[in-house]
Amino acid sequence: EQKTSEVLTITEAPVVLSLIPRTKSLKPGISAEIIVGTKGPDGSALGLEVTANTVYYSENGATLGQVASNVTTAQGVGTLTLLPPASTSYAEVTARAELSGHATSAFVRIGGAYSPSGSFLSLARVGSVEAASVGEVLSFSAVSTHRGTVYFEVYAGGRTVLSDASEADTFSFAVTPDMSPRAKVVASVFAAIVLVGV
Repeated sequence: EQKTSEVLTITEAPVVLSLIPRTKSLKPGISAEIIVGTKGPDGSALGLEVTANTVYYSENGATLGQVASNVTTAQGVGTLTLLPPASTSYAEVTARAELSGHATSAFVRIGGAYSPSGSFLSLARVGSVEAASVGEVLSFSAVSTHRGTVYFEVYAGGRTVLSDASEADTFSFAVTPDMSPRAKVVASVFAAIVLVGV
């Protein structure tokens, strides 16, 4: 006797909609991106118009604002950009897409970040979100509430494999074999503070 099994995607609509935040937390005044994915049940990429509704909430659950957006996906991928207001504790994003008269929706909740000084830094990879290869040059964007020198380190295998700094809000480096199979990029911004004695 022989047996086989197969995992199936079951959907009521001819489109599978996904929302994937590129950041784990929202930072007031710094934009955050959500990747919007649209594909058929067979995995084929679909280009569709997606409507999104974002509601920002305070710590006590009061609504701080609501934004309606449209995102057009190309080859199954689009980007929704959020700009959280001050005092955002979390945001809820609901998206909806329609195809052949059938609608589907997706939902994601993203928490807010807290900083006693009100200083925030957002680090994002620029360009592809695919896995990197040895020799490939990766670029990152570091957006901060206060301008300053961006110091960054790449950790892999329990140690620092690269450490550098940039005066610009973007930086790049080539992937080395030391960064394989998995690496983590960490960044900090130190703003120049002038102290005047009296």
